[in-house]
Amino acid sequence: MLWISWERHRRTRQLAQALGAVLVEHLSKSPPLARYMVLGWRTLRSVVAVRPRVLIVQNPSVVLAFLASLLKPLFRFSLVVDRHTNFMINRQDSPVKRAFVAISNFTIRRSDLTIVTNLPLADLVRQAGGRPFVLADRIPDWRHETVSTLHTDGLRCVCFICTYAPDEPFDVVFAAAAGLPSDVRLYVTGRPPQAGLPLPLKQLVESTPQLVITGYLSDEQYEGLINCADAVMDLTTLDHCLVCGAYEAIAAGKPLILSDKQANRTLFGDCAVYVGNDDADSIRAGILAALTDTGAHAQRVRAFRESYAIHWDSQLAVLKSMLTPDEAPLMSPRATEQAQVEP
Repeated sequence: MLWISWERHRRTRQLAQALGAVLVEHLSKSPPLARYMVLGWRTLRSVVAVRPRVLIVQNPSVVLAFLASLLKPLFRFSLVVDRHTNFMINRQDSPVKRAFVAISNFTIRRSDLTIVTNLPLADLVRQAGGRPFVLADRIPDWRHETVSTLHTDGLRCVCFICTYAPDEPFDVVFAAAAGLPSDVRLYVTGRPPQAGLPLPLKQLVESTPQLVITGYLSDEQYEGLINCADAVMDLTTLDHCLVCGAYEAIAAGKPLILSDKQANRTLFGDCAVYVGNDDADSIRAGILAALTDTGAHAQRVRAFRESYAIHWDSQLAVLKSMLTPDEAPLMSPRATEQAQVEP
Protein backbone atom coordinates (compact mmCIF):
# COMPACT_ATOMS: atom_id res chain seq x y z
CA MET A 1 0.00 0.00 0.00
CA LEU A 2 1.23 3.45 -0.94
CA TRP A 3 -0.25 6.56 0.72
CA ILE A 4 0.37 9.93 -0.94
CA SER A 5 -0.47 13.28 0.63
CA TRP A 6 0.19 16.84 -0.52
CA GLU A 7 0.22 18.24 3.02
CA ARG A 8 1.25 17.20 6.51
CA HIS A 9 -1.66 16.00 8.60
CA ARG A 10 -1.70 14.04 11.84
CA ARG A 11 -4.68 11.88 10.81
CA THR A 12 -2.86 10.82 7.63
CA ARG A 13 0.29 9.88 9.52
CA GLN A 14 -1.65 7.93 12.14
CA LEU A 15 -3.72 5.96 9.62
CA ALA A 16 -0.79 5.24 7.33
CA GLN A 17 1.18 3.85 10.24
CA ALA A 18 -1.78 1.83 11.54
CA LEU A 19 -2.40 0.31 8.09
CA GLY A 20 1.25 -0.40 7.38
CA ALA A 21 1.18 1.82 4.28
CA VAL A 22 4.24 3.56 2.87
CA LEU A 23 3.54 7.28 3.38
CA VAL A 24 4.97 9.82 0.94
CA GLU A 25 4.32 13.51 1.68
CA HIS A 26 4.93 15.64 -1.40
CA LEU A 27 5.11 19.31 -0.40
CA SER A 28 5.64 22.54 -2.32
CA LYS A 29 5.42 26.26 -1.52
CA SER A 30 5.10 27.27 -5.17
CA PRO A 31 2.10 29.32 -6.40
CA PRO A 32 -1.06 27.20 -6.95
CA LEU A 33 -0.67 26.32 -10.64
CA ALA A 34 3.06 25.60 -10.40
CA ARG A 35 2.45 23.70 -7.16
CA TYR A 36 -0.06 21.38 -8.82
CA MET A 37 2.35 20.72 -11.68
CA VAL A 38 5.28 19.98 -9.36
CA LEU A 39 3.28 17.79 -6.99
CA GLY A 40 1.50 16.03 -9.85
CA TRP A 41 4.84 15.09 -11.43
CA ARG A 42 6.21 13.85 -8.09
CA THR A 43 3.07 11.82 -7.51
CA LEU A 44 3.36 10.18 -10.93
CA ARG A 45 7.00 9.30 -10.23
CA SER A 46 6.04 7.72 -6.89
CA VAL A 47 3.34 5.58 -8.48
CA VAL A 48 5.69 4.48 -11.27
CA ALA A 49 8.43 3.63 -8.78
CA VAL A 50 6.27 1.69 -6.29
CA ARG A 51 3.56 0.23 -8.56
CA PRO A 52 1.19 -0.13 -5.58
CA ARG A 53 -1.57 -2.68 -5.35
CA VAL A 54 -3.52 -0.15 -3.26
CA LEU A 55 -3.05 3.61 -3.57
CA ILE A 56 -4.42 5.75 -0.74
CA VAL A 57 -4.55 9.51 -1.14
CA GLN A 58 -5.63 12.31 1.16
CA ASN A 59 -8.36 14.67 -0.01
CA PRO A 60 -7.68 17.57 0.35
CA SER A 61 -6.27 17.96 -2.16
CA VAL A 62 -9.15 17.28 -4.55
CA VAL A 63 -6.60 17.76 -7.35
CA LEU A 64 -4.58 14.87 -5.94
CA ALA A 65 -7.71 12.69 -5.77
CA PHE A 66 -8.56 13.67 -9.36
CA LEU A 67 -5.06 12.80 -10.57
CA ALA A 68 -5.19 9.45 -8.76
CA SER A 69 -8.55 8.74 -10.41
CA LEU A 70 -6.99 9.32 -13.83
CA LEU A 71 -3.97 7.12 -13.05
CA LYS A 72 -6.07 4.23 -11.70
CA PRO A 73 -6.92 2.52 -15.04
CA LEU A 74 -3.35 2.99 -16.27
CA PHE A 75 -1.65 1.36 -13.27
CA ARG A 76 -4.51 -0.93 -12.19
CA PHE A 77 -4.35 -0.18 -8.47
CA SER A 78 -7.28 -0.10 -6.07
CA LEU A 79 -7.93 3.52 -5.09
CA VAL A 80 -8.81 4.56 -1.54
CA VAL A 81 -9.40 8.22 -0.65
CA ASP A 82 -9.29 9.51 2.91
CA ARG A 83 -11.78 12.34 2.53
CA HIS A 84 -11.87 15.24 4.96
CA THR A 85 -14.77 17.69 5.34
CA ASN A 86 -14.13 19.51 2.06
CA PHE A 87 -17.53 18.96 0.42
CA MET A 88 -18.39 22.70 0.18
CA ILE A 89 -21.57 21.97 2.17
CA ASN A 90 -21.79 25.50 3.58
CA ARG A 91 -20.84 27.34 0.38
CA GLN A 92 -23.44 29.15 -1.70
CA ASP A 93 -24.04 27.89 -5.23
CA SER A 94 -21.56 29.35 -7.72
CA PRO A 95 -19.65 28.27 -10.86
CA VAL A 96 -16.66 27.47 -8.64
CA LYS A 97 -18.75 25.26 -6.36
CA ARG A 98 -20.42 23.48 -9.30
CA ALA A 99 -17.02 22.74 -10.86
CA PHE A 100 -15.63 21.55 -7.54
CA VAL A 101 -18.61 19.27 -6.90
CA ALA A 102 -18.38 17.79 -10.41
CA ILE A 103 -14.69 16.95 -9.94
CA SER A 104 -15.33 15.73 -6.40
CA ASN A 105 -18.14 13.40 -7.48
CA PHE A 106 -15.98 12.03 -10.30
CA THR A 107 -13.26 11.09 -7.79
CA ILE A 108 -15.83 9.52 -5.47
CA ARG A 109 -17.22 7.32 -8.27
CA ARG A 110 -13.73 6.30 -9.44
CA SER A 111 -12.54 5.39 -5.93
CA ASP A 112 -12.98 1.86 -4.65
CA LEU A 113 -13.43 3.22 -1.14
CA THR A 114 -13.83 6.69 0.39
CA ILE A 115 -13.00 6.96 4.10
CA VAL A 116 -14.95 9.65 5.97
CA THR A 117 -15.23 10.60 9.64
CA ASN A 118 -19.01 10.34 10.21
CA LEU A 119 -22.28 8.97 8.86
CA PRO A 120 -23.66 12.19 7.28
CA LEU A 121 -20.51 12.40 5.14
CA ALA A 122 -20.90 8.71 4.30
CA ASP A 123 -24.41 9.53 3.02
CA LEU A 124 -22.93 12.27 0.79
CA VAL A 125 -20.43 9.80 -0.65
CA ARG A 126 -23.17 7.24 -1.27
CA GLN A 127 -25.38 9.85 -2.97
CA ALA A 128 -22.49 10.68 -5.32
CA GLY A 129 -22.20 7.03 -6.34
CA GLY A 130 -19.30 6.06 -4.08
CA ARG A 131 -18.63 3.47 -1.38
CA PRO A 132 -18.00 5.01 2.06
CA PHE A 133 -16.23 3.72 5.14
CA VAL A 134 -16.64 5.52 8.47
CA LEU A 135 -13.49 5.96 10.55
CA ALA A 136 -13.10 9.01 12.78
CA ASP A 137 -9.70 10.19 14.01
CA ARG A 138 -7.75 8.15 16.54
CA ILE A 139 -7.25 9.72 19.95
CA PRO A 140 -3.67 11.03 19.72
CA ASP A 141 -0.84 10.11 22.06
CA TRP A 142 -0.35 12.84 24.63
CA ARG A 143 2.53 14.04 26.82
CA HIS A 144 0.74 14.73 30.09
CA GLU A 145 3.89 15.86 31.88
CA THR A 146 4.37 18.96 29.67
CA VAL A 147 3.64 22.17 31.61
CA SER A 148 2.72 25.59 30.24
CA THR A 149 5.03 28.55 30.75
CA LEU A 150 2.04 30.92 30.77
CA HIS A 151 1.05 32.36 34.14
CA THR A 152 -2.11 30.51 35.15
CA ASP A 153 -1.79 30.35 38.97
CA GLY A 154 -5.01 31.06 40.84
CA LEU A 155 -7.04 31.39 37.66
CA ARG A 156 -9.62 29.20 35.97
CA CYS A 157 -8.26 28.71 32.49
CA VAL A 158 -9.90 27.77 29.20
CA CYS A 159 -7.91 27.06 26.04
CA PHE A 160 -9.72 28.10 22.86
CA ILE A 161 -8.05 26.29 19.96
CA CYS A 162 -8.04 28.74 17.07
CA THR A 163 -6.33 29.19 13.71
CA TYR A 164 -8.43 32.24 12.67
CA ALA A 165 -9.93 30.23 9.82
CA PRO A 166 -13.21 31.43 8.23
CA ASP A 167 -15.20 28.65 9.93
CA GLU A 168 -14.04 29.62 13.44
CA PRO A 169 -16.34 32.12 15.22
CA PHE A 170 -13.49 33.78 17.08
CA ASP A 171 -15.21 37.17 16.98
CA VAL A 172 -18.18 35.76 18.93
CA VAL A 173 -15.78 34.06 21.35
CA PHE A 174 -14.01 37.39 21.97
CA ALA A 175 -17.36 39.01 22.75
CA ALA A 176 -18.18 36.15 25.13
CA ALA A 177 -14.89 36.62 26.96
CA ALA A 178 -15.75 40.20 27.83
CA GLY A 179 -18.47 39.02 30.22
CA LEU A 180 -16.50 36.29 31.99
CA PRO A 181 -15.67 36.55 35.72
CA SER A 182 -12.37 38.22 36.57
CA ASP A 183 -10.78 34.94 37.73
CA VAL A 184 -11.28 33.27 34.33
CA ARG A 185 -8.72 33.48 31.53
CA LEU A 186 -9.51 32.48 27.98
CA TYR A 187 -6.28 31.66 26.15
CA VAL A 188 -6.65 31.84 22.36
CA THR A 189 -4.05 29.88 20.40
CA GLY A 190 -2.87 30.66 16.89
CA ARG A 191 -1.36 33.63 15.14
CA PRO A 192 -3.87 36.35 14.15
CA PRO A 193 -4.17 37.16 10.42
CA GLN A 194 -1.15 38.88 8.88
CA ALA A 195 -3.27 41.94 8.14
CA GLY A 196 -4.25 42.08 11.80
CA LEU A 197 -7.61 41.85 13.49
CA PRO A 198 -10.35 44.31 12.49
CA LEU A 199 -10.18 47.43 14.64
CA PRO A 200 -13.31 46.65 16.74
CA LEU A 201 -11.95 43.19 17.58
CA LYS A 202 -8.50 44.58 18.33
CA GLN A 203 -10.02 47.13 20.72
CA LEU A 204 -12.11 44.40 22.34
CA VAL A 205 -9.02 42.25 22.94
CA GLU A 206 -7.10 45.17 24.41
CA SER A 207 -9.94 46.08 26.78
CA THR A 208 -10.67 42.52 27.96
CA PRO A 209 -8.23 41.25 30.61
CA GLN A 210 -9.97 37.85 30.60
CA LEU A 211 -8.77 37.33 27.01
CA VAL A 212 -5.18 36.35 26.19
CA ILE A 213 -3.94 35.88 22.60
CA THR A 214 -1.01 33.45 22.77
CA GLY A 215 0.20 33.77 19.19
CA TYR A 216 2.11 30.87 17.63
CA LEU A 217 2.95 28.05 20.04
CA SER A 218 5.40 25.21 19.55
CA ASP A 219 4.04 21.67 19.94
CA GLU A 220 5.46 21.51 23.46
CA GLN A 221 4.00 24.89 24.44
CA TYR A 222 0.64 23.92 22.94
CA GLU A 223 0.51 20.64 24.84
CA GLY A 224 1.56 22.42 28.01
CA LEU A 225 -1.26 24.95 27.69
CA ILE A 226 -3.87 22.22 27.23
CA ASN A 227 -2.43 20.28 30.17
CA CYS A 228 -2.73 23.34 32.42
CA ALA A 229 -6.18 24.37 31.18
CA ASP A 230 -9.32 23.56 33.15
CA ALA A 231 -11.30 23.15 29.91
CA VAL A 232 -10.68 23.14 26.16
CA MET A 233 -12.89 24.72 23.48
CA ASP A 234 -12.80 24.15 19.71
CA LEU A 235 -15.58 25.56 17.53
CA THR A 236 -16.53 25.42 13.86
CA THR A 237 -19.47 26.71 11.84
CA LEU A 238 -19.07 23.85 9.33
CA ASP A 239 -21.60 21.03 9.33
CA HIS A 240 -20.40 17.42 9.76
CA CYS A 241 -16.92 18.61 10.79
CA LEU A 242 -15.12 16.90 13.67
CA VAL A 243 -12.37 19.23 14.88
CA CYS A 244 -8.90 17.99 15.80
CA GLY A 245 -8.98 19.92 19.08
CA ALA A 246 -11.76 17.68 20.38
CA TYR A 247 -9.54 14.62 20.12
CA GLU A 248 -6.63 16.49 21.71
CA ALA A 249 -8.76 17.57 24.68
CA ILE A 250 -9.98 13.99 25.12
CA ALA A 251 -6.39 12.72 24.94
CA ALA A 252 -5.49 15.15 27.73
CA GLY A 253 -8.63 14.23 29.72
CA LYS A 254 -9.97 17.79 29.75
CA PRO A 255 -13.58 19.05 29.89
CA LEU A 256 -14.58 19.85 26.32
CA ILE A 257 -16.65 22.65 24.73
CA LEU A 258 -17.84 22.12 21.13
CA SER A 259 -20.21 23.65 18.59
CA ASP A 260 -23.77 22.41 18.84
CA LYS A 261 -23.67 20.35 15.64
CA GLN A 262 -25.19 16.99 14.77
CA ALA A 263 -21.83 15.36 14.03
CA ASN A 264 -20.46 16.41 17.43
CA ARG A 265 -23.50 15.25 19.40
CA THR A 266 -23.64 11.93 17.55
CA LEU A 267 -20.00 11.07 18.21
CA PHE A 268 -19.20 12.72 21.54
CA GLY A 269 -22.60 12.51 23.29
CA ASP A 270 -22.49 13.77 26.90
CA CYS A 271 -18.70 13.92 26.76
CA ALA A 272 -18.88 17.63 25.79
CA VAL A 273 -20.65 20.91 26.56
CA TYR A 274 -22.32 22.30 23.42
CA VAL A 275 -22.67 25.98 22.51
CA GLY A 276 -24.15 28.10 19.73
CA ASN A 277 -21.55 29.52 17.35
CA ASP A 278 -23.35 32.83 16.81
CA ASP A 279 -24.36 33.53 20.41
CA ALA A 280 -21.86 35.10 22.82
CA ASP A 281 -24.17 34.38 25.77
CA SER A 282 -24.32 30.68 24.82
CA ILE A 283 -20.54 30.46 24.54
CA ARG A 284 -20.07 32.25 27.86
CA ALA A 285 -22.59 29.95 29.55
CA GLY A 286 -20.87 26.93 28.04
CA ILE A 287 -17.50 28.05 29.38
CA LEU A 288 -18.90 28.52 32.87
CA ALA A 289 -20.70 25.16 32.69
CA ALA A 290 -17.46 23.40 31.74
CA LEU A 291 -15.68 25.12 34.64
CA THR A 292 -18.36 23.92 37.08
CA ASP A 293 -17.53 20.52 38.58
CA THR A 294 -14.58 19.95 36.27
CA GLY A 295 -13.93 16.61 37.96
CA ALA A 296 -17.26 15.17 36.78
CA HIS A 297 -16.70 16.54 33.26
CA ALA A 298 -13.20 15.05 33.13
CA GLN A 299 -14.48 11.68 34.33
CA ARG A 300 -16.98 11.54 31.45
CA VAL A 301 -14.19 12.43 29.04
CA ARG A 302 -11.98 9.62 30.35
CA ALA A 303 -14.83 7.09 30.14
CA PHE A 304 -15.52 8.16 26.56
CA ARG A 305 -11.82 7.88 25.70
CA GLU A 306 -11.69 4.25 26.83
CA SER A 307 -14.82 3.13 24.96
CA TYR A 308 -13.86 5.14 21.86
CA ALA A 309 -10.43 3.49 21.67
CA ILE A 310 -12.04 0.03 21.65
CA HIS A 311 -14.47 1.02 18.89
CA TRP A 312 -11.75 2.70 16.80
CA ASP A 313 -9.55 -0.38 16.95
CA SER A 314 -12.44 -2.57 15.80
CA GLN A 315 -13.17 -0.28 12.85
CA LEU A 316 -9.50 -0.23 11.92
CA ALA A 317 -9.48 -4.04 11.92
CA VAL A 318 -12.41 -4.05 9.47
CA LEU A 319 -10.61 -1.57 7.21
CA LYS A 320 -7.42 -3.63 7.29
CA SER A 321 -9.33 -6.75 6.28
CA MET A 322 -10.84 -4.86 3.32
CA LEU A 323 -7.38 -3.82 2.12
CA THR A 324 -5.72 -7.21 2.61
CA PRO A 325 -6.40 -9.64 -0.26
CA ASP A 326 -5.66 -12.74 1.84
CA GLU A 327 -8.44 -11.83 4.29
CA ALA A 328 -11.22 -10.22 2.23
CA PRO A 329 -11.82 -8.44 -1.08
CA LEU A 330 -11.62 -4.67 -0.97
CA MET A 331 -15.37 -4.21 -1.08
CA SER A 332 -16.90 -7.45 0.21
CA PRO A 333 -20.58 -7.08 1.19
CA ARG A 334 -19.79 -8.01 4.80
CA ALA A 335 -17.05 -5.40 5.09
CA THR A 336 -19.25 -2.75 3.51
CA GLU A 337 -22.02 -3.50 6.01
CA GLN A 338 -19.64 -3.29 8.96
CA ALA A 339 -18.22 0.00 7.71
CA GLN A 340 -21.40 1.96 8.47
CA VAL A 341 -21.08 1.93 12.26
CA GLU A 342 -20.41 4.90 14.52
CA PRO A 343 -19.76 4.89 18.28
